[in-house]
Amino acid sequence: IYPLELGGERYNIYSQVCEGTPFISCVIEPDSASFWSQTSIIRSAFLLICLFLIAMLPLTRVFVGMLTQPLAKLSESMVGFYKDDYGAKADFRYKDDIGRLGQVFNNMVEENRRLVELNYVLKLREKEAELSMLQMQMDPHFLYNTLDSIQWMCERGNTDGAINMVSALGRLFRISISRGHELI
Repeated sequence: IYPLELGGERYNIYSQVCEGTPFISCVIEPDSASFWSQTSIIRSAFLLICLFLIAMLPLTRVFVGMLTQPLAKLSESMVGFYKDDYGAKADFRYKDDIGRLGQVFNNMVEENRRLVELNYVLKLREKEAELSMLQMQMDPHFLYNTLDSIQWMCERGNTDGAINMVSALGRLFRISISRGHELI
């Protein structure tokens, strides 16, 4: 580029040797035209960059959604578990870090469900054992008191009361032997 001033106006001279020939190609351009051509290139580049960014917004949204959706599913499952939904599970298609985290959560939920069930069964067995022990303690004591009452009724001449008591005691034994069924 060679600057040139003619008649009070500024010009730029661009030159280039044409290879294989003895000619030189020259272009004379007013300096103001060069300015406008440079600014139009800058404007065009800026416009292209803006259009590119606008076009990338929906793709960015889709990409961010692909990253955050599994986390949202896992979070939803954890909140459900926190609110006593012991069947809450997180299903993931991929085996990435979030998928492995979901699998660990699912394993924890399953282990917790198993332990709650085991605890329920153990408490139920404990209550049955306590009840059985009370029945075993109560049966001889109950039988002794009932027979003692029947003896006192007989000694006092209350044979009708003694007969009713013996009959009720027989029904009670029949029901306890048959475990609540009418027929033994």
